[in-house]
Amino acid sequence: MDFGLSLPIVQQLPGRAQPWEAAAGAAQLLQVAQAADRLGFAWISCSDHVAVPASYAPSMGATWYEPATTLAYLAGATTRVCLLSHVLVLPYRHPLIVAKTYATLDRLSGGRVIIGTGSGHLKPEFRTLGVDYGQRAAISDEYLRALSAALSQEASTFEGRFVRWREMLVSPRPVQVPRPPIWVGGNTRAAARRAAHYADGWIPWQLTPE
Repeated sequence: MDFGLSLPIVQQLPGRAQPWEAAAGAAQLLQVAQAADRLGFAWISCSDHVAVPASYAPSMGATWYEPATTLAYLAGATTRVCLLSHVLVLPYRHPLIVAKTYATLDRLSGGRVIIGTGSGHLKPEFRTLGVDYGQRAAISDEYLRALSAALSQEASTFEGRFVRWREMLVSPRPVQVPRPPIWVGGNTRAAARRAAHYADGWIPWQLTPE
């Protein structure tokens, strides 16, 4: 059984974050990542919110580090621990952009990327970014297939409802073959189904043993 570590500092939820995290930054993140690397943790993770409405800050906090940037920074200071986006809100970004970002990170880190994805839940964030909240499940299903195609095939073609392209190259290619693992996060039957159909793993969230 492998154990991973959700990084402190990178998301500061009121009532959960420790007081020291508010003033912490790069030096402390490096210490945690290097300790996880040394102690044999399987992965370190960073979550994702692009922008938090001010009215939501009392319940979910305002601090959410960008996952690819954070994990790339920590990749250079570690040697073996995997780098997990936990979770990247998939509908916010075109699959080719995600493929480019995480293929590059996989190449630079020597093949240590795990792409954890989610459908998202914050309606005002969807609205602000111009993404249809009501279509997020359908978008996620399609983007998972599109992302897998872009990462697995050197020159990929994809035809979908929301995105389409023909003979597009994403390079540098990831180290992991045929692609980095893709996990799906969520606590609904739909999320578990999505993980089974389109991904390599499931990240349950706030579930009781029952």
